[in-house]
Amino acid sequence: MEIVRRELEKKDLERKKDRDAKRLLEQADEIARIINRDFDAWRHQVQRTIAKVPGGSDRLAQATTAEEPGETLVVGRIFRR
Repeated sequence: MEIVRRELEKKDLERKKDRDAKRLLEQADEIARIINRDFDAWRHQVQRTIAKVPGGSDRLAQATTAEEPGETLVVGRIFRR
């Protein structure tokens, strides 16, 4: 009887670990989605600010987000990756 109880406890513990791991993965995915969305909005704002700088160009009017590869802003200049 004790052996059966231990096996049931062990299975229950594994089930709880699996459930917790799945929940944590879902939360991590949601956090990543929010961070990426916020970063895209920030990058868009930076591009608008750059476009307003004398000598800057409004690159947003030329391309959509889907068409642009990733960009890195360094010391006020945009470098393509």
